[in-house]
Amino acid sequence: MKIFGIISFLVILISVAFFFFEKYNFDTWLEAGQKEITSHQVPTNKKPTANLPPLLINYLKKVLVKVPAGSFVTFTQTGHFRMKPNDKLSPFSAKQYASTISPMFSWIANMTLNGLSVSVCDRLINNKGELQARLFSAITVAKGSGSNFLRGELLRYLAELPWYPMAILSQPEIKWKSVSPNKITGTLSVNKVTATVEYRFDNNGLIQSIYVPNRERINGDHVDLKPWLGEFSEYEEKNGILIPVRGQVSWLLETGKFIYFDGRIDNYQISGG
Repeated sequence: MKIFGIISFLVILISVAFFFFEKYNFDTWLEAGQKEITSHQVPTNKKPTANLPPLLINYLKKVLVKVPAGSFVTFTQTGHFRMKPNDKLSPFSAKQYASTISPMFSWIANMTLNGLSVSVCDRLINNKGELQARLFSAITVAKGSGSNFLRGELLRYLAELPWYPMAILSQPEIKWKSVSPNKITGTLSVNKVTATVEYRFDNNGLIQSIYVPNRERINGDHVDLKPWLGEFSEYEEKNGILIPVRGQVSWLLETGKFIYFDGRIDNYQISGG
């Protein structure tokens, strides 16, 4: 019995040590990504607006009340999230870092799923797309990277340009194309991976939604290509720019529209430069 007690104690001790070691690794990984975004500086050559589609020129005139100086933005979000159509919406809080001078972002969220605390980081750092989800910030429950993740994160960065529209002026590598009187596309290529997002404008000249006909969606053990929709509303001025403070993101499935993200931007800051 004494030996059994000693072994049990050692197992518990090793488990606790492993838990804190994994939590430390995760926190270190998060901090390294944030540092890459917040310390990244490159020469910024403003793209002449004459080379942009008229819809985009008009949009920038409306939303850039002041053209802010800064190399990255940070903002917090609150809202609801779910993984599957039949899941209940779970509350989340998040903080996002996004570069305005290169395609980089890090979204760090905390939520409760099935009664358990889950930390999620979805990010694009130095041309590498990555996702990690951990129970209690320590136990890995989901992890991924590679070309599929890179395309997905490039799509996300492009889709969220309404939250940092000054990036349109400082990233000439984004290729713009008029599609119709109220639609344009933006395309970004990195490491031979190409992502294209369609932007739809409302009657006021503001971006109302984004659309991707074939984004990769993880479905169990395999990946499907499904239409992806993001909808923006409630534009407000923050630090000299007009941004939509509410966003909804959906998959358009055979069974109908599946809204899996509904969030609001709270604190919003422009820094660096």
